[in-house]
Amino acid sequence: PGYLGATLAQRHDLRGQAARLLVLLPLAVACSVGGALLLLHTGEHVFDRAVPWLILGACMLLSAQQPLRTWLERRESRGAGAGVHVPLALPLIGAANVYGGYFGAGASVIVLAALGLSYTDTLPRLNALKQALSLATNCAAALLFAVNGPVNWRVVPVLAAGALVGGAWGGRLGRRLSPQLLRSVVVLLGLIVAAIYLWRGR
Repeated sequence: PGYLGATLAQRHDLRGQAARLLVLLPLAVACSVGGALLLLHTGEHVFDRAVPWLILGACMLLSAQQPLRTWLERRESRGAGAGVHVPLALPLIGAANVYGGYFGAGASVIVLAALGLSYTDTLPRLNALKQALSLATNCAAALLFAVNGPVNWRVVPVLAAGALVGGAWGGRLGRRLSPQLLRSVVVLLGLIVAAIYLWRGR
């Protein structure tokens, strides 16, 4: 739902990007489904061992979000155009969405970085492209999990309600906190969770 709202809100920035979506969308969806299949077939033991390192990676990505945004804005200010490096875009977008299908945390930052390395365009347009790709890839992975995964459907409404309430409260809190403080809090919590997983896995 969040990606749907963001995509609709930025639909004007998607104008003129149909050709990019035509190239990237099938690849992104396929790689996201591939990441989800990897999760389904590697087992819980592998995932449990990978989780702390994935969380640490997501924390690093979140920490790098502002420097990445600054870099993209500088790249934009040097002359935004229609430049494109498809040979670079395809493996980067593919790898980012395999990660997104498998784990997801911080995937949006990876996708935005991949787009920034591959296309010379304004940040709002690249962000709109990222939202559209993320909407499609997350829907595909979620559908795959719903059909093939061991989903405990009795818990789903509780999680959905909790996510809705938490998102609403978090959104209000996020507007009151500075982005730097909010990012620092999230990274700190992520590091604590990763440390707990590492301790349990000893």
